Amino acid sequence: MPRRIGPRRLLPYEMMGLAAMITAGALAAREEFVQWRPGRRRPDRRVALSVVAGGLCILAGLGIMGFGAYSRVSVRPDGPLSYAGRDAYLWLARNTEPDDRVLVNGYTDGVVTALSRRPGITDGRAPYGEDPEWQAQAVRDARLARAYFAAPSPESLAALRPDYVVVAPAGNLGTAVSYRAAQTLIEAQAELRPVAEFGPVTVYEAAR
Repeated sequence: MPRRIGPRRLLPYEMMGLAAMITAGALAAREEFVQWRPGRRRPDRRVALSVVAGGLCILAGLGIMGFGAYSRVSVRPDGPLSYAGRDAYLWLARNTEPDDRVLVNGYTDGVVTALSRRPGITDGRAPYGEDPEWQAQAVRDARLARAYFAAPSPESLAALRPDYVVVAPAGNLGTAVSYRAAQTLIEAQAELRPVAEFGPVTVYEAAR
């Protein structure tokens, strides 16, 4: 998908969750406790418990944010992002131009841009704030990519305009949805030249 930078890229889901947790904590504290000052009667046990519950809500929100961030970048031998997949993305970051477009056999949720620092053709959710024409292009690219990997052809490859193509079995590239790839047909394409291999992951350079 086209690269997007800035506040329109995605809705801040984690920050929205944290705001909800903090709001719940503040409400739990109750007005009686917030307005308490020295010299006035101390809050009773019920109010103290409300404050503790509010603090736990805030801690839970922070914990959810931390776990979500960890789960998106974690690397495991059995996927969804393997060490071989990580190494392929880092190879792209070190050996390609900043504007080179990367096509992988799957729909990824930002991992291509995060690790390779290159725009991924099928990388990232379609933001709600984008214009309908942009969203329609994103959907067309995703469908065309799925069709290309199922039945590779020079025409579909040219329509996607990748500079590099990364192919691997599911569980290697951090894909949210993996596209079944006709590996033998891809290897036979004259428009693609293998330039790097990391275990089950192969990186091809597309003819320009």
